[in-house]
Amino acid sequence: THSTQPTKSSNTLPGQWLQVTDKKILVKVEQQYYLIETKALHLSVISALYSDAMPVSQPLLMPISITSSAELLAQAKLLYQPLLENNVEIGWTPNRIILRKVPAGLRQFRWIESLEDILSCNEKDTFSIRKHLLTCIVSNEEIAPLQIQSLWQQFVNSSLNLKHDIAQIGKSVNLEEWLNSYE
Repeated sequence: THSTQPTKSSNTLPGQWLQVTDKKILVKVEQQYYLIETKALHLSVISALYSDAMPVSQPLLMPISITSSAELLAQAKLLYQPLLENNVEIGWTPNRIILRKVPAGLRQFRWIESLEDILSCNEKDTFSIRKHLLTCIVSNEEIAPLQIQSLWQQFVNSSLNLKHDIAQIGKSVNLEEWLNSYE
């Protein structure tokens, strides 16, 4: 188990978590255990970070482009302004869609794998597009075990009601029943 805080009492250990699979962690809050997918944790942290606005736009070192169908091109044109309002700049040619700029601090994400998913958004308002955008980029990321600690700490630090926030992204688990199911 990983711990970020010294143990004060056995009933409140918000810094403790245990990685149980490649994609899930187990946490304990107020005598209740929760199973949380690491991507859900990542999405929650990044969504809280960018809930008000996306960071200023920053050019990619090398623009990314994907092959485009007529339908995808039409969708890209519809999403141009809402993406721009989220500091994501795209362009196009008759058969390619080009990603030129992304929000500062988010260049490291796998944009090429996410671009088509981002453009599949049926929403048109800035906030819904932002939510879709963040969901797409997080879903294409692999989370290293060392990143989990940082994500978990950010989640705990930004939470006003930890038990409520965990219940929103995690699944309550009866640990004794769960462990007994493996006997």
